[in-house]
Amino acid sequence: MGSDLDLDVVLRRITESAVTLVDAQYGALGVLGEEGKIRQFITVGMDEDTVRGISHYPEGQGILGLLIRKPEPLRLAELGRHPDSVGFPEGHPPMTTCACATRSSATCT
Repeated sequence: MGSDLDLDVVLRRITESAVTLVDAQYGALGVLGEEGKIRQFITVGMDEDTVRGISHYPEGQGILGLLIRKPEPLRLAELGRHPDSVGFPEGHPPMTTCACATRSSATCT
């Protein structure tokens, strides 16, 4: 049972469930660190060779940066046409449409 509660496993399952729910080819879940930068990025729908072939880890620019700065749902029919789009790093598979949602949490003591 403990392995079912491993954070990495749970986050991957959430991402896989979202991809299945909206019948997407790809899905990703970014985890922000305390400094507001992406510290973990979980992908679904890309094989390991494709992920390794992407020139760099997401840096939180472009659409991802927008979601960090303004955490609201976003649905785009043409990613590249959005004014915040900066494109994809070398080796990234082509993507056109995007449905984005954000979730934040806090611990209070």
